[in-house]
Amino acid sequence: MCAARLARLRTGDIHAYAVQFSPYSDTRLAVAGGQHYGIAGAGQLLVFERRRNSDVIHDSDGVGNDAVASAIATAGESTGSSMSRRTSAAEWHVTRRFDWADGLFDCCWSEEHDNHVVTAGGDGGLQLWDLGLPHINGPIRAWREHTQEAYRYVREKM
Repeated sequence: MCAARLARLRTGDIHAYAVQFSPYSDTRLAVAGGQHYGIAGAGQLLVFERRRNSDVIHDSDGVGNDAVASAIATAGESTGSSMSRRTSAAEWHVTRRFDWADGLFDCCWSEEHDNHVVTAGGDGGLQLWDLGLPHINGPIRAWREHTQEAYRYVREKM
């Protein structure tokens, strides 16, 4: 068993609250967060992807500020994959960025669809995002059932 090494992934002015590897791919990572530590401001869902080869990806997507999300760079350990190659933060890059009016405090990948991510927000709602629709920059569905912040999405088995 190889020890996990942490990588620092730049998230601009968004302070990360949740980091989740995709259950379908050890090269995809969802990060939910908000501005000003979630006290005020907007939120974002960021999707990072890692290249399988060793090509270095430079920070050309505008994500260059000081706020960072720490994520396990040894992706195989968190997803149960047999992959044990260590990665560096330079191999990860933002492939999708979704804005929301309030902070996002949690994210969860769908067990039914490999491109769906659910987030829980400071506005009391849940948002369903589809990464497979490049022309849509917002959630494909939003539920607003709470009057205060939704911090965690809890999946229950039926």
